[in-house]
Amino acid sequence: MKVSVIVPAYNEEKYLAKTLKTLKEQTYRDYELIVVDNNSKDKTNQIAKKFADRVVVEKKKGYHNATNRGAKEARGEIICFCDADSLYPKDWLQKIMDDFRKNPDVVAVYGTCKFYDHNFIVNFISEPLYTMFIKLGKLFFNFHTTPGFNCAMKRKVYFQVGGYDAKIYNGINMDVELGKRLQKAGKLKQDTGITMFTSARRYKGDGLFKTTSYYLNAWMRFVRDKEQKMSYEQYNKEFR
Repeated sequence: MKVSVIVPAYNEEKYLAKTLKTLKEQTYRDYELIVVDNNSKDKTNQIAKKFADRVVVEKKKGYHNATNRGAKEARGEIICFCDADSLYPKDWLQKIMDDFRKNPDVVAVYGTCKFYDHNFIVNFISEPLYTMFIKLGKLFFNFHTTPGFNCAMKRKVYFQVGGYDAKIYNGINMDVELGKRLQKAGKLKQDTGITMFTSARRYKGDGLFKTTSYYLNAWMRFVRDKEQKMSYEQYNKEFR
């Protein structure tokens, strides 16, 4: 099956090249790499053109606009969205596609993550803590906490459930909310053996405790169908 790897990016010149290099080195070869430039003001577009198969400019600001545009441009049966500041092991895509091959009734596959740019201790404990978190969510709430930076899905099902919707829960936890709708459309596969490396820049900039507390509060509000404390736009201004 062909895969479309989509990287939404806004002013990511500092991180983007490293991310795209890891995505270009995947051992699974039947894929295309699409960067959606969300109308950046820096060198994001020029950097993207050095690595991506296609670069698309989406002038409407917002993660949901960038991801939905990327999904429309995609030609693969499977789509996945990658953060522009993350690193992906060479066998990352192969592991995902192995899960789809072994489980043809599955509509989405997702994994876990760890930090790569915090201090040694935080980097070391980040993976087991996050893995435990997503497992507990499934155990106690029968709820898939799908990470937007490490989740692949069937493209037709993505559109079937309506894609990303910024109006829901004030724009926070959009990836988890999408997973909730995907779960209604079919089975999701949680594979914690699929690990990627994400940046801790928000945690470093605003403090580990403050940022972790915010994410946990946002998740609990989402689970209880409560409105978020701030919009996604406000969140980016405060935590970016």
